[in-house]
Amino acid sequence: MARKIDNFFIVNAPAGSGKTTTIREMIRDIISNNSKDNVLCITYTNRAADELSNSFSSPNVAISTIHSFLNSFMKQYFGSQEIIDLYFETYEDSIQQRIDNREAKENQTKSNLKYIEKYGDLSIDTLRRNITNIYYNENSFNSLYYGGLSHDDLISFSSKIFLKYKIIQNRLSYKFQHVFIDEYQDTTVDVLNIFYESLRGKRTTLYLFGDKMQQIYKNYDGNFEPNFKEFDSSKALNTNYRSIPKIISLLNNIYNDSSFVQNVSDDMVDIVPSFNPRVIISKNVDEELTKILNNYPNSLTLFLSNRSRFQKIGCSSLYTTFSRMERYSFGKKYSVVDVLTNITKDNPDSLMRLIFLVAEINNNYTSNNYGAIVQKIKEEQPILGIKDWKLSNHQDKANLNTILAELASILSSSENSIQNVLTYLKEKILQTSLTLSEIMEDDSYSDALNVPINEVVKLYDYLESPKVSTQHGVKGESHDEVIFIADNGSNPSVSMYKFFDLWSDTDISLSSLEEFYYQYSFELIKITEKVGVRISALNAGSFIPHKDYLKDSASNIMTMFQGNDLFNKLCLQDYQTFISKPNVTNVKKCFRESQIYGILSAYKLFYVGCSRARKDLTILLDNTKVTGGLNRQIQKFEQVGFEVYNKGT
Repeated sequence: MARKIDNFFIVNAPAGSGKTTTIREMIRDIISNNSKDNVLCITYTNRAADELSNSFSSPNVAISTIHSFLNSFMKQYFGSQEIIDLYFETYEDSIQQRIDNREAKENQTKSNLKYIEKYGDLSIDTLRRNITNIYYNENSFNSLYYGGLSHDDLISFSSKIFLKYKIIQNRLSYKFQHVFIDEYQDTTVDVLNIFYESLRGKRTTLYLFGDKMQQIYKNYDGNFEPNFKEFDSSKALNTNYRSIPKIISLLNNIYNDSSFVQNVSDDMVDIVPSFNPRVIISKNVDEELTKILNNYPNSLTLFLSNRSRFQKIGCSSLYTTFSRMERYSFGKKYSVVDVLTNITKDNPDSLMRLIFLVAEINNNYTSNNYGAIVQKIKEEQPILGIKDWKLSNHQDKANLNTILAELASILSSSENSIQNVLTYLKEKILQTSLTLSEIMEDDSYSDALNVPINEVVKLYDYLESPKVSTQHGVKGESHDEVIFIADNGSNPSVSMYKFFDLWSDTDISLSSLEEFYYQYSFELIKITEKVGVRISALNAGSFIPHKDYLKDSASNIMTMFQGNDLFNKLCLQDYQTFISKPNVTNVKKCFRESQIYGILSAYKLFYVGCSRARKDLTILLDNTKVTGGLNRQIQKFEQVGFEVYNKGT
């Protein structure tokens, strides 16, 4: 058993358990009883940071996202020659590849020529002379020629600095006596390591708040699991203040873990639902949905946001383009759903964050809400690439109105593309940073820039609806009536109907399924590293040299997971087939992480979707998509607390 660290705590905080209120009260108690102590609270979103910050005026309390915190904390080191040397040590290969541009990418050629035009030369030595400071560029891509770190690299590069320099770890522990990390389950290993290494053996208290069942973003890869065992997990928020007893009973049965049982709040005991939690199985889900919405028009409808859903919205080109991007492919930190359903400044994609902002400003313009426009532009200047913007006189207001009118005209035309919008903004806005130019010169956006702008407008209007949400974008929301549309998806991988089949046939919990997933995926990572290429990328020629190794690996994995019900039901047959007939087709079916991840993500999304209901919950299943034994699944739904109506026969 791992030895516990006295001042490290994990606080399990399931949906509706009053997590934000608890964090607020704990911080309030700290500053009341220890007025000289400093508190740091890291939130997952800017919205959460703003909500908590409004409760405190004390200079001893710092509440921000990890990006805001690292940007502020690391600034004083980013001008150090040692750190600049580390920057080149880390990114020199990537920089040289961009300079060489062996694939002759047009946008990269333009970028290189622009640099040469400005500085007379483009080489590592020239960049070393010109980069005197590293900075956070607040975008999803690095500005490698200028020392600009993207969202992801601000974290990974800062982590590298923390782990290398003890003096920086010590500064963190001296500065803050209490650290809270909200939504720890969605925090990257780099961030967890920064605080773990900096605060271990120190007096600073570290609290991790969250719920692993709500880990629906693939930021965490399981590598911190041994460290979690060193945290005191005895503290938990066990009361659900959101839902009525029947919903809470349902959630406890789905979670299936005696360590994480929620209790009912006294305030919710006497609330009577319109109907008991129900599952409706139908051959025509759209028809059933229409009937329910006619009777309960205020219902929150949760879709997976797969391709067909985006087609119905009218933005299929936008979805198709982003789903083809490597950075949003399966297994990456963010999925296409993440970037196409987040209309806040937390959107991880630079282009979508900018273009959604334009759509929001345009909505306010067409509604004559000029005050909101001015406020939004002031708040989001970095996204637009401007600084110190203000309206000083009547002419400034007239110029802004002209730009807004012309922009509205561009957005209303089906002939215009995203490229047209960016080109117009670049012409009209005096930028103090490279934001627009970098987006337009980024090769990965070449297809996205050609997408009709009216698709973005349609998507923005759809996402603004308070009665429509996505299963990935619903974290933290709640509603009296919730309709959960069960569906499968490929990006992100979600195997909802396979999950229902497994769930009805095997006694599983989040802990057992997650533990198996991390162990299994770790073995697959080792195999991929040894082979030197993703198994899915093997062909007949590249398979042969590794055939014997892969057969041995398959046998070893079968031995490792012998007797494991999950492995036997999900993987064993594919492994047996590969060993008896080792070829490219069978090896690709054998070593598949997505097969397990799709079921794990479905489990979490199903739980999170159900947890959003305060009193009325409907699950809609498509009879044509049901996998495995339907009668067995019906019995399982009834066992956990649903009433089942099978209209699909």
